[in-house]
Amino acid sequence: MWVFIFLIIQTMNAKVNYKPLEIFPPYKMEVKSGFDSLNVRFIGNWPFGPSYAVTFDPLRNLIFLGSGGGVYILDVSDPSNPIKVSEKIHTRGIVKGLFYEPVNKRLYIAAGQGGLEIWDVTDASNPNKLGHYFTPGLSFDVYVSGNYVYVADYDAGLRIIDVSDPSSPYEKGYYDTPGYSYGVYVSNDYAYVADDYAGLRIIDVSNPSSPYEVGYYDTPGLAYDVYVSGNYAYVADDWAGLRIIDISNPSSPYEKGYYDAPGYSYGVYVSGNYAYVADDEAGLRIIDVSNPSSPYEVGYYDTPGYSCGIYVSGNYAYVADGSAGLQIYKFYGYGIEENDFSKEKFRLLSNIVKNEIKIELGSLLKEKMIKFELYNILGEKVRTYRVNESTSKISLSVDGIYPGIYFLKYNKENKPFKIIITR
Repeated sequence: MWVFIFLIIQTMNAKVNYKPLEIFPPYKMEVKSGFDSLNVRFIGNWPFGPSYAVTFDPLRNLIFLGSGGGVYILDVSDPSNPIKVSEKIHTRGIVKGLFYEPVNKRLYIAAGQGGLEIWDVTDASNPNKLGHYFTPGLSFDVYVSGNYVYVADYDAGLRIIDVSDPSSPYEKGYYDTPGYSYGVYVSNDYAYVADDYAGLRIIDVSNPSSPYEVGYYDTPGLAYDVYVSGNYAYVADDWAGLRIIDISNPSSPYEKGYYDAPGYSYGVYVSGNYAYVADDEAGLRIIDVSNPSSPYEVGYYDTPGYSCGIYVSGNYAYVADGSAGLQIYKFYGYGIEENDFSKEKFRLLSNIVKNEIKIELGSLLKEKMIKFELYNILGEKVRTYRVNESTSKISLSVDGIYPGIYFLKYNKENKPFKIIITR
């Protein structure tokens, strides 16, 4: 009887240890077939995993790809043909998280049970290990700001490591979060921690030696990754998809919107108006978050592996795809000029369209007949509109056209205007 009571008390005083230490599925070693896609094209790959983390040096066009207990350095100047520069980085544990610091050309590695490792990659063909620090937990993610490295350390919470001397890093402070810390992002004086069943935790790190929690939001799923952009934190929330949290008041965060992705959301990267989600067996999902309260999917690619991590640069998405290694994709809804052609002639009232494309005419009102053409992303004409109205505002119907990304062209101009048709 007393033993039974003791076990209950011990359970109440401990974190709920209900899940395996390896959240990313190393047992899923098969490669899928029958890929599907929307507005995304496969460009190239480096099919050597298992890969759970990826980061990028845009100045040198170098990818750093975690692969088991090491890191590949790949030249992706031609993204259709990645070239190995080095595989000399070997870590003490499985690579779970990566952060590249471009000023000093240093790579920071969250190496699971191997803790934090710091490598000089100035000479990418001959990287040099500068130092390491054994964290008390399991290092899953890493973020660098100034002289400090912030480590999401599983059951040991958030660890703050002073790396002013990279050969002799030491712990400056820590905060023991209530859950299991898998992801971290630092912005201004706050560290945002994806804390598994405990959701998003917001830690004040203005004094790194004495961090404290100022607020939290308990997401409905299991928070695995977080990306901060502006006043929003984007959380990859496992089965609950992408959650968008308003953090304009860090002490009182609240959910602004969400998108229920079809898989299990493990990683997230935000670029412009798009959130790119590594969605496990559902591959790469691209969500339009221009209106955070109403996000919607504009592209996807069913990757061959199980997507865990992601980095985006320009219109290329670099996916750490588990057993399938690195997969490189191009999204065709990114970086298109938004009506920079002939604003004086006409303008679109919105490029997000449900039933009609609404246009306000300028100098085109003088024309007797106006012709617009609508093209899909393959360059195929799907509809021609001829307008002879004398009113300043016109509407072009998109009934019968499938949702997706299209380009509207005035027949006397060469540059198209991007249109996103939704339902």
